[in-house]
Amino acid sequence: MGLNAANEGFLDGFVRHADVDTLVAHTRSREEFAAFGEIVGEARGTGFPLARIAPGDNAALGRVGALLHPFPGFGPLAWNRRFGDSRAYSLLGITHTTATHAVMDSIGNLLVAPVEPWDAVVCTSTAVRRTYEGVLSHWEEYLVSRLGATRLPRPELPIIPLGVDTAKFAAGAAAEAARARLRGRLGIGEGDIVVLWMGRFNHAAKAHPIPACLALESLARQVPARIVHLQAGWFADADMENSFKDAARVFAPGVHQVFVDGRQPDVRRDVWTAADIFMSLSDNLQETFGLTPIEAMAAGLPV
Repeated sequence: MGLNAANEGFLDGFVRHADVDTLVAHTRSREEFAAFGEIVGEARGTGFPLARIAPGDNAALGRVGALLHPFPGFGPLAWNRRFGDSRAYSLLGITHTTATHAVMDSIGNLLVAPVEPWDAVVCTSTAVRRTYEGVLSHWEEYLVSRLGATRLPRPELPIIPLGVDTAKFAAGAAAEAARARLRGRLGIGEGDIVVLWMGRFNHAAKAHPIPACLALESLARQVPARIVHLQAGWFADADMENSFKDAARVFAPGVHQVFVDGRQPDVRRDVWTAADIFMSLSDNLQETFGLTPIEAMAAGLPV
């Protein structure tokens, strides 16, 4: 999911490039810390100094100065911090989807939890920050009218868009080799025009397939080349898979449809090279940034 991809990308970038003497992880168990060590080893090489902070060790967190939690709702961590000095360190969260009940509740609960002005929730877009400001304002109105509250500290809401590591996308001879390999495996000809979609196959939570089918069917009637819709993703269940494939047959009979499992590492890495155009028609309320268009541009594809 996008949340996993965004957090993985941030962690990889931080581990590779952070100018720090030690990489510190706040983990619930030593097993989690061992997994963190493996991530660091892959990104920065073995032997780099690591340290673990166990839950409840506020003194150790105070020596670091900040705790990053890869989710916007860090209210429970603020309650844990209150057992010590609330000024000892800052709490940082990162937003992703904002349109679920759980996330909406977590936004409002930032006002109820002992969150301080030196904490922050990183917003990935202006749309996200508007959502946070709106929800927080409604909660503030409620707390004032219900309890007569006079002090309602908010966390900072800086906007830092998501990004990708462009070096991870094949270029030059490597890209050409990957393109020939994957297109050959999928039965795609040299003269075919490949339009790529990457993401979950879910008509409600991601994108309804029919608009893309209609657009590509129109294209197929206008150009002599074969149009291939290369769809890399994963289905929630068999019913979802059948509905997507039925829609493709009914609404885009002139388009050659190819579905591949986007969870496979080699597919996720190479599928960009096989395409000529990237198309993303996400149309859901929970889309707050859209990472795949950035990945497509990093791969040199028109979007």
